[in-house]
Amino acid sequence: MRVALVASRIYNRRDSQFSGWNNRLTTSLKSLPISRTKWGWVLTITALLCCLCTVGCKKAANINGADAIRVGIITSITGPEARFGQAQKYGYEMALNEINTSGLLGKNLELVYQDDTSKAEVASLTVEKLADRDDIVALIGAYSSSATFPAASVADRYQIPMLCPSATTDEITRQGYKWVFRICAAANDYGRTLIKFLNEVAYAHRLAIVYENTQFGSSVARAALDQASKAAIDIVAYEAYDQGGTDFTPLLTRVKSAGPDAVLFVSYLADATLLMRQSKEIDLNPKVFTAGGAGFSLPDFLKGAGDTAEYTISVTQWTPDAKWTGSREWADKFRTLFDYEPSYHSVQAYMSLKVLADAIERAGSTDRLAVRDGIKSSSLDSIFGPIHFNDAGQNEHPVAITQVLNGKFTTVWPSSVAIGQPVLPTPQWSARKTITTGLNAQPGVHVPASVSGAEKLLQTLASGLLTGGIYALIGIGLTIVFGVMRVVNFAHGALVMVGMYSTYFLFTHSRLDPFLSLIVVIPGMFIIGVILQRILIAPVLRAPELNQILLTEGISIVLINTALLLFTSNYLTMTTSYAGAAFHFGDVSLSKPQMGAFLIAIIITGAVYLFLVRTSTGRQIRATAQDSEAARLLGINIKRVQALTFGLGVAAAGAAGSLLMPIYYRVEPNAGSPFTLKAFVVVVLGGMGSVTGALVGGIVLGIAEAMGAVYVATGYKDAVAFVIFLMVLTLKPSGLLGKSKV
Repeated sequence: MRVALVASRIYNRRDSQFSGWNNRLTTSLKSLPISRTKWGWVLTITALLCCLCTVGCKKAANINGADAIRVGIITSITGPEARFGQAQKYGYEMALNEINTSGLLGKNLELVYQDDTSKAEVASLTVEKLADRDDIVALIGAYSSSATFPAASVADRYQIPMLCPSATTDEITRQGYKWVFRICAAANDYGRTLIKFLNEVAYAHRLAIVYENTQFGSSVARAALDQASKAAIDIVAYEAYDQGGTDFTPLLTRVKSAGPDAVLFVSYLADATLLMRQSKEIDLNPKVFTAGGAGFSLPDFLKGAGDTAEYTISVTQWTPDAKWTGSREWADKFRTLFDYEPSYHSVQAYMSLKVLADAIERAGSTDRLAVRDGIKSSSLDSIFGPIHFNDAGQNEHPVAITQVLNGKFTTVWPSSVAIGQPVLPTPQWSARKTITTGLNAQPGVHVPASVSGAEKLLQTLASGLLTGGIYALIGIGLTIVFGVMRVVNFAHGALVMVGMYSTYFLFTHSRLDPFLSLIVVIPGMFIIGVILQRILIAPVLRAPELNQILLTEGISIVLINTALLLFTSNYLTMTTSYAGAAFHFGDVSLSKPQMGAFLIAIIITGAVYLFLVRTSTGRQIRATAQDSEAARLLGINIKRVQALTFGLGVAAAGAAGSLLMPIYYRVEPNAGSPFTLKAFVVVVLGGMGSVTGALVGGIVLGIAEAMGAVYVATGYKDAVAFVIFLMVLTLKPSGLLGKSKV
């Protein structure tokens, strides 16, 4: 035993990476009463041999790995920014192949990927994990500003060189870091370029800024705000929103009423697509739509936004038609390798790895300090333009302006890099079908927006009413389950998500229209609901309420994580032929997909009501809701009623998911989560167990959110809704229509 303990201690000193494992081994050996027996010596010697073999294996691994130079890559492989992470990965792989063709200091370069899951806290942890490894020479990443800013602090503290390929927030290079370098231009460059373009080319003097409330969004919006004052451009709206929003109609109504002649969006991909589609739906017609890159500069934006992407103008850091050395040839090679249109995110990743390889080659060493000094002294003429870092670690990179013309990104400004002229003013939505698009497109005629107070109110009420119809359908499924079974279903939002995925796949693989998919989704979800009730819900009906809550929450977790495993956390988007279409009544616009969803939701609500009131099964359900014991004495099969009720509730959730897809165009595993809380609010407002109450509660909630967003502030739309919720809960706890009515 003593020999084994000594060997373990020696091994701890040789390789601290395995110290935790060896400490546990030592403790286990000490605790075993085997030292005085024959088998004790056998186990002791076996443990000793395991330790020695592990040391030998580790040593062999180090010898085998000595031919590789390892670089840590942090990017968004999953999550909302996964599209950008994929674009970066293409760039890294292309650079890696080129570097390893000729070798680096006689060795191969190896990339160690770490997924930050599009979350800032995960990015910081992965940097710490990689920086603690002696074999990692340097780091590159992450994608977003929110993830890169805290990650850079960790890298600087660990004194490991870090290259930032895409994060634009100005704060990264204002901290005095000595180990952090940025390839891309900063947010301030975005703001300065955009404002100069609006002032000198677009002649726009009333600007509305709409930005996501993230590090990136805030940085670019603030830079544009600062530069606008210097250019005598009035800021008529300055609106933040939460990333991943589901309905921007109230926000855009607020912007439209401000009468801007230019709108600046600062958004990632999923929001960029929805913002443009809903801008068309409410007939928002500024002189120019501009954007701060990001989601508006990805090839996926062209596909997701469809015809609404045309004429949008965005700042960019690189385009395939850029005039820098070898840029066009590189773009052709990229398309051949990956069958994907290159964006500046791919180029930034590519050049970050090339800059690092150049620094290691010039340093002649993989020592972190030597590599850092090599990066600092970089001077390259590249496909991304000249690369040279100033004292703050910033590469002073120029930016350009692109416009989507004929479905392609075209560089239109400044004239020194432009290959076409911008089409300004942007044609109004109603006139786009009758004009020529592309490089030969003719400018539209800009008509300044003039929205009266009455029109603004009507648009807000209409938007709130249409949204409220969907909320009502979501709430109905929850209220009938509670009314009959007294089960609070925390899996309701996850079941909405299942309906959304079902509709997406029916549309993409069977070309079944989202509205028609209801004929498949409703019966399918009903069967799922019955199965869930029989297997999982029924056994806990007589258990304490906490058990029921934990069970339904567990079902939600399982459904969400199953979706994560099957589809990852990436957004899946769909485009219908009627996407962005709207009815116009004067200056009031009603989205056709939203109108269709609202009408179908009302029909389904009415059908559920008639089923409960007019049919024998419906009366049995109502009787069970009023008094289950009395219903049992009257010969009603309670178990059957409960199974049917839960199936009906799940079917309603699935139907709501189907109706959401033509409106929001996208789905991801957590897409249903926001609707769980909204469903509870709807049910409490209308009255637990009341179908008509759910309809009233849904409409009240929808209108309250819209009014709060338009007349108070976008960020307070949920707060206004919850104030009403608390008032009803305090003054009339049973809900607006009571809890026992149907």
